[in-house]
Amino acid sequence: MARIIREFKSKNKVSEDESLELLGEELKSFRLKRYHNVFNSFKELNTHTDSFEVYKLPVFFKPKRAESGRIYHLGASVPKYIRECFVTKKKEIIYEVDMASAQPSILFLEWMRSLSSKGALKPAENAEYELCRGLFLEGGIYAYIRDNSNYYSQFKSEEKYGELKEQILTSLNGKNDKAPFVVALKELFPHFMKWVIDIKEKEGHKRVSHIGQSAEANIFVEVYKRLPDDIFSLIIHDCILTTKENTRLVRRLLVERLRELYKDIIPPNESLEKVFKIEKVSHEYTIKAKG
Repeated sequence: MARIIREFKSKNKVSEDESLELLGEELKSFRLKRYHNVFNSFKELNTHTDSFEVYKLPVFFKPKRAESGRIYHLGASVPKYIRECFVTKKKEIIYEVDMASAQPSILFLEWMRSLSSKGALKPAENAEYELCRGLFLEGGIYAYIRDNSNYYSQFKSEEKYGELKEQILTSLNGKNDKAPFVVALKELFPHFMKWVIDIKEKEGHKRVSHIGQSAEANIFVEVYKRLPDDIFSLIIHDCILTTKENTRLVRRLLVERLRELYKDIIPPNESLEKVFKIEKVSHEYTIKAKG
């Protein structure tokens, strides 16, 4: 990928705050240009009926399956705000079925499995195991962190949800394990975070994200392969897009796959209703325009 951040040159010395502000403006400009190019490319498709025209788009790239099992393709790279402008060719509204707090949830499951292999747990380990298991089943990991941490409480407003999620994911996947956002997670989940940090120290920090993405692909890619060919569906890492009438089928298959993979942790009678969410993707303005 071409370098998107150029070096800032100035005759006068630039302070750290000014440098960050300049960098922020540069990133905003790049993001807006990307949104503009992607939107115009897909808008152009409205004048065509041949799917081969997709290959001629300036934003098109050949689909690729990463080592982790994740599928990277044009549809997955479309920014969320542009995706909201989409409907199917038949002008059907698009919905998504995704996993609540996907990366933390999957890492919780992998950690719980590693604990189960140890046999009897210490009381503190068992208490944290049950806490994490409950948060996973309720789909409430991010909310619990926000409401029970002095550090993460600064992200309580809805507008700062993106920052909350970003810092939690950086805590799990990043290099700096002494940063305040990592320390805050250690206070809430000491045994889980010890497992995460031990992996980073032994195998490198990228190993944690690889574990999460591999497990994610093992769930979502497999379910995507099992979907009927005659329905609209599109996989985007930790969610599957489809039309409203097919959302329950997708969720049922995701639940079955999760039980299949983690039957040693999830009892057959345990409800997974809150683990996978169904939400509308197409924006109301798009719906009215296409209606």
